Amino acid sequence: MIFTGSRGGSLHRSDFRRAAKWDENTQKVGFSGLYFHDLRHTGNTIAAGSGASLKDLMQRMGHDSVRAALIYQHSTAQADHALRTDYRLWQS
Repeated sequence: MIFTGSRGGSLHRSDFRRAAKWDENTQKVGFSGLYFHDLRHTGNTIAAGSGASLKDLMQRMGHDSVRAALIYQHSTAQADHALRTDYRLWQS
């Protein structure tokens, strides 16, 4: 466990922000306004960009539908296209 309660057990969702001093700590490291759920999005986007299949993404997210997994694959496809376009322009 990364984040534990005062007695060493797991944190309940409703207690997490306060117990982890989330707002204070994210501000200290320059990520003010970051939500814990944003880390889930980041992890899934990185997984999709690393070649994770729809099935892999669905399993990571705990979803039965491909809809959410397609969002992550679509965002990485857009980023790949932008990078290729920028690279071609730079090479010209």
